[in-house]
Amino acid sequence: MEIKIFEICNGTDTVTIVAGSEAQARDYFDENVPQNGDIESVVEIPESEWDTRKIEIFADNNTENKPFYVTFKEESFGMTSPGIICSTDLDFLN
Repeated sequence: MEIKIFEICNGTDTVTIVAGSEAQARDYFDENVPQNGDIESVVEIPESEWDTRKIEIFADNNTENKPFYVTFKEESFGMTSPGIICSTDLDFLN
């Protein structure tokens, strides 16, 4: 699968999904993300930004731990099927 990265916003949260197409990303979102509203926007992140866009990660998803950072490119490396690489919904990640 040639991967693309999409940010999907439902009005309250943004989920970043790796998928082969926007349709595949939308389907993955609908099947795997608890709905807090309809999808308001889907933005494809250009591959030229994958090295500069960073994901803040907390050990054990504990926000009291010091965060470390990885790029979109690092987090999506080797993915061969759709998946979530980050979300602003901390409850969803726990």
